[in-house]
Amino acid sequence: MSLPSPTPSATPRGHRVRRGAALLGAALTAASALVAASPATAGAADSVPTEQELLSQCGKADYCKFHTDSLTKGLVGEKHQVGGAAYNCGGTVHRTLTWSETTGATTNASITASLASALWEPISVSVSATLGKSVEEKHTTSVSVDYTMEPYTKFWITRGTGYQIIEGDWELHFGTKFHGHYYWYDNGYQTKVEDPDGGWEAYNYTPMTDAEVKSHCNTTSPKGRGKTTVTHYLRGVEGNRNDQWEYVKNRGPAYVRSSS
Repeated sequence: MSLPSPTPSATPRGHRVRRGAALLGAALTAASALVAASPATAGAADSVPTEQELLSQCGKADYCKFHTDSLTKGLVGEKHQVGGAAYNCGGTVHRTLTWSETTGATTNASITASLASALWEPISVSVSATLGKSVEEKHTTSVSVDYTMEPYTKFWITRGTGYQIIEGDWELHFGTKFHGHYYWYDNGYQTKVEDPDGGWEAYNYTPMTDAEVKSHCNTTSPKGRGKTTVTHYLRGVEGNRNDQWEYVKNRGPAYVRSSS
């Protein structure tokens, strides 16, 4: 019998149940076959756990698996400077500016960072198996740029980090009832990680302001100050920020009700 579409957290799971139908069918006996559940106020025996409570059971449950639905690319974080700036107070010189940035995974779930990290491996395995793509929990990007600097000029790097969002559902089976049910899901779980092929980077070169000359060069009479201003994109082109979480209907924990 098919399950009804779910209402928020406190009602039985119906979203994407087709994906786990084979597993559930094999595990359930006639006495505990799935039945259509009608919305009801959860009692003390079947209160809905928080995401932290539910997902922290992943290592203890009889079955815990992440099912990947999608991988959204083309996201870009806010513009920011990476590394320090190079200041030239003397004659024309050749400078090399090197920077490095490491990003880590974040999630839309209401769980601790340590739990999110502990859940990373089944997510990466699922993405690889489902979409044939490799994703990293942490990624480090390093770049070196050479530039010839005129007197009293500065040179720095800006970046808009590229991101991708992994979306899917967690499925957990318990040998004994957990919050009143054997089968639980966490719907619409999202993880945001860096997309090494996305985003943009640029170097920026311009004359120092009078205040910068005074601060960095200890003078108020700069001679031969350069006049060139340049922004050169090393990769991609700066655009509007677009790294917000995707909207997911019926987000969060939900259960499948059985007749036992």
